[in-house]
Amino acid sequence: MANLTASTTLALGKAIKDAALKTAAADMEAGVYAVDVNVRILGNLTVGESYEQKMVQKAKPWQLLTVALNEMNKQREAAGMTGLDMTKLIEMAETVDPKLVDKAEADAAEAIEKVKGSTTSKCNGKITTKLEVEVIDQKVSKI
Repeated sequence: MANLTASTTLALGKAIKDAALKTAAADMEAGVYAVDVNVRILGNLTVGESYEQKMVQKAKPWQLLTVALNEMNKQREAAGMTGLDMTKLIEMAETVDPKLVDKAEADAAEAIEKVKGSTTSKCNGKITTKLEVEVIDQKVSKI
């Protein structure tokens, strides 16, 4: 694809929606196909302005879970209670209130930013399209 401009490459990539690709893939039989297709892509391609976005460092969930489970079991043992294992935690997680999860995520993001800080990342502008694909000629055969 060395001869394609950036705008042509984007138009080709955006011309067919993901849902259409999934449907087409589901309709295909396994195998190798010889493909010779000539199409015309018409329409508009809009590229938004690039921007900087603040990225909060990510937590390591298994390390967090290990520390939390270990600390909780120490406290339970000190109180004369039986500790919890992963199976019990998974069972409990199936019924946890989603609002508690949202709060924990927000609290973790805030704590991680305090401990690890954040970085900024350059993000490409959003790409929107209004494109039509016209098939001029297509030859496809299963090899």
